[in-house]
Amino acid sequence: MIELPDFVRQFMELFKKKGFKIYLVGGTIRDVLMNKKTDWNFADFATNATPEEIIKLNKNSYYENKFGTVGVEIEYKKSKIFFEVTTFRTEFEYKDSRHPQIVKWAKTIQEDLSRRDFTINAMAYDGYELLDLYNGQKHLKEKLIVAVGNPKLRFSEDALRLIRAIRISAELGFLIESKTRDSIKKNAHLIKNISAERVRDELFKIIKSQNPAEGILFLRSTNLM
Repeated sequence: MIELPDFVRQFMELFKKKGFKIYLVGGTIRDVLMNKKTDWNFADFATNATPEEIIKLNKNSYYENKFGTVGVEIEYKKSKIFFEVTTFRTEFEYKDSRHPQIVKWAKTIQEDLSRRDFTINAMAYDGYELLDLYNGQKHLKEKLIVAVGNPKLRFSEDALRLIRAIRISAELGFLIESKTRDSIKKNAHLIKNISAERVRDELFKIIKSQNPAEGILFLRSTNLM
């Protein structure tokens, strides 16, 4: 069993007591598995509760998007902590290589995980069992960034993932798996569809990472530079 802070377990229990499923997901669960110091601010959760149901469970919450993500503020030991809770979803028709035209609530966590970017970000933990459909733990041990499913499809859905793969590799000191790396190179032109501000943010994170030189070399070798 993965150890979670009491305030995280208590938060998840709010949903379970009302009959909802909830999972810790994304980079947060990755950091926990790597025994890295975890910043619980803006930890990511996925649930089958709708945004409206999430808001009913949490008074200090806000919902200002169409993607099912509700921001929730909790108080722990006189400190404010913010979580992001997103309804299970599936997405279709990414016409701008960034935002889906159609978002539908999914029924299962399995459907939700299938749309995520990289295997090490596609695990889910309900407090008792770790769900790892895409060998995320294996790739963590191998220190590899691997796209979930078809790399071309993942990058055409959201072209920011092209540079995000390199940013994560620079932050963690991981390599990018060959098929994923080749797909980044073939689809590098899609980065032009992403706003300069979003690209800038990822570039600054690469420069601030533990391996900035390797990150810049990856940008160059994949034609993203």
